[in-house]
Parts: sequence; structure tokens; C-alpha cells
Amino acid sequence: MVEAEPIQILQITEIYFSLRKVFDNFTLNLLLHFAMTLKELYTNTTWPSVREELFSLYPDQKKKETGYQKVYEQMPSIGPQKSTTEILFTFIEEKEPEYDSYIHLSGIETNSDSKESHSLELTSWEEWMGMSINETTLNDFSPPNILAHCLLEMTLTGFDPETRKRTEDDMVKRSMEISKGS
Repeated sequence: MVEAEPIQILQITEIYFSLRKVFDNFTLNLLLHFAMTLKELYTNTTWPSVREELFSLYPDQKKKETGYQKVYEQMPSIGPQKSTTEILFTFIEEKEPEYDSYIHLSGIETNSDSKESHSLELTSWEEWMGMSINETTLNDFSPPNILAHCLLEMTLTGFDPETRKRTEDDMVKRSMEISKGS
């Protein structure tokens, strides 16, 4: 067996890592070229990685960890519904020092010329799973970070379909009452 000189091993190692970086970037760019849905993004995460992001972003939500974990673990069984909405993250930098800057999650319609965004709070989980993720969002945020933000938004009205339905019906009822002036 021929022994390699230390310099050769170093060069081979550098070449390996350079090629790996090229292929990793190529793979990422290839994935970004094709729309990635939330369901597909889910497969690139683990509960511990999402949990870490979720509670570093929203430490006050730690008391609801069981609910978030339950929904996360249900995600593979949620059938994605075809959607024309794309998930978009926008960084909002607050000018006033008493307010924190934050990430605003919203939806934009891909089949419309209008690029106005809208709330996704009342969107079904099936539609969430079928939504594509905006290319800029995929470039700027990690899969666990994206999923942590989406998980929070998906569960604003409850951690199960029954609770969500009750809460959403109450919201609609109150909205109707307000619009009637009651």
C-alpha cells in the first residue's frame, strides 16, 4: 500500500469539501427551483430542531409544548390540499425602540397579479400542508425555523380540529355582531 503524503491528504480533503459544498448548493438550488410545499419541508425537520426554534422565538409558548408536539407529529398524516397560496415571511423592523422587530408570516396568491398578502390564521391544516413556500423565505430561513413559525400560526385557534372549529365559529359570530353594531 502506498502512503499518501500529508499535503496530498490535505488537498484531497479540500477538494472533497469544495465538491460537497458545490453539490449541496446545487441540490438546494434544484429544490428551490421547484416549489416546495410545507408537507415536503416537514420531511427536512425533526421535532427537537423545530422545538428549539419555536421556544427560542416564542418562549412564552413553552407551556403549550404538548399541543405543538402533537400537531407536529400529526403532520405526516394530514393530506395536503392543492393551494394557490404561497407562504411568505417578511422581516418587519420596528422603528420605535420599545417594540421588537419580528417575522410576519402571510400568504400571497400565486395565480394573481396582486402581490398583496393575507392572513393564514383561519386556513385549514390540509391547505397549509399543500401550500408552497416562497423562494426568498426558503433562502433566508432554515426548515426548522419556517416550520416553527408555521406551527405557531396554524395553532392560533386550537391544537385539534374540533377546538379550531369552535374558536373560528365564535370569531365569525363576534365579527358579524360587530358589523351589525351589536
